[in-house]
Amino acid sequence: MKHISNVIKANGSTAKLVGDSNYCTVSALSATFSISADEAYEYAAKAWERRRRRGVSTLKMLRTFPQAEGISQAKEVLGKDVIRMKAEQDYKQPDGSIRTRSMTLSTFARKYSRGKFYILVKGHALAVIDGEIVDHTDKPKRRINFAWKVD
Repeated sequence: MKHISNVIKANGSTAKLVGDSNYCTVSALSATFSISADEAYEYAAKAWERRRRRGVSTLKMLRTFPQAEGISQAKEVLGKDVIRMKAEQDYKQPDGSIRTRSMTLSTFARKYSRGKFYILVKGHALAVIDGEIVDHTDKPKRRINFAWKVD
């Protein structure tokens, strides 16, 4: 696992994050779109109405990113194509039946070992970059609610 602060510092200025909290959406934007945290901060404030020390409504983010899966449904965000990814997997149950469940972060990272992905789990946003979870905490068993590939 890479620590997200190292990734976003490499992208440029992080001055707007000083003294802020609840900025996981900003950090994930910076990491996946390869922009400075300051640029990501401005985008989140404008597009998602993010306020200092406040999280972002998932519904506001969902309006920005494509909802249908697949490349034909790509949408441009911050000058890059964003594609909704399938983050579900079939699991065989002890009785032999098949159950479809959300993937865990570790399963997703193994399956999608190339590319940059903006990920939403319950109450949190993070990145998966080239098969590595990029976050401030190491919780690879969290289940994914939404995933988008950033090209």
